[in-house]
Amino acid sequence: MADFPHDDVPVAATVSPFDAYQPPLAIEDQPSAGTEATVKPGRIKALCIVLIILGGLGLANALMSAVGLLVGQQIQGAFGLGNQPGVPQRIQDLQRDLQRGLQDVQDRFLVANSIFVASHAVLAGALLTGAIQSLRRRAPGRKILIAACLSAIAFELIRGTVQAFIQVQVMSITTHFFQEMMEISMDEAAEAAEWVAWGARAGMVIGVLFAAGWILAKVVFYGFAVWYLRKPSVCEHLDTDAVTAVLA
Repeated sequence: MADFPHDDVPVAATVSPFDAYQPPLAIEDQPSAGTEATVKPGRIKALCIVLIILGGLGLANALMSAVGLLVGQQIQGAFGLGNQPGVPQRIQDLQRDLQRGLQDVQDRFLVANSIFVASHAVLAGALLTGAIQSLRRRAPGRKILIAACLSAIAFELIRGTVQAFIQVQVMSITTHFFQEMMEISMDEAAEAAEWVAWGARAGMVIGVLFAAGWILAKVVFYGFAVWYLRKPSVCEHLDTDAVTAVLA
């Protein structure tokens, strides 16, 4: 008699994947959108490096500003305008008035500038600490960075507003100075004095616009940093590993 195939053929080899009486094949677990597989460590590293640079520049700026507030008036007095041979007395008086006017503006905002310098130093230190801790994937790094970036946004907007107000007053003083200079200049020098006045005003306007653009760029970057550091995948990448390192 002819041999018939045995009935003990493996089920997996004969079952159709569309067989309604068989369970579907097991699906291997895939990493979810918020897991480690979706994190770009290079982006986190680049973000932290930029924040470290901003923090370092902020500390240097705060240090130089503190020195300027402490000894700026003494330095200005040491190199003050004395008697200048060949220069009309009226022009020398105008130069002294300009110097006194600029110093008065600085004196009026001394307390505000002192607060800004101290706050800038603290924020820069927080940016450095948070960025370095995040690079090392330590527990508080991400939270320190978020708090520092949010504070930096408010700081830049407030300080920028005050600095703009100061620049308006400085521009008013310098404009008056050049107007007086043009009035006492000789006819052949009046045109040159007018060009100098226009150049000074244009330079101040360009400086204000550049400062405003720099402030806007930093505010946008800090906002992006807060958004990125709050992404679930970044939170899991930094916080989970930090907790694991602590527990280990």
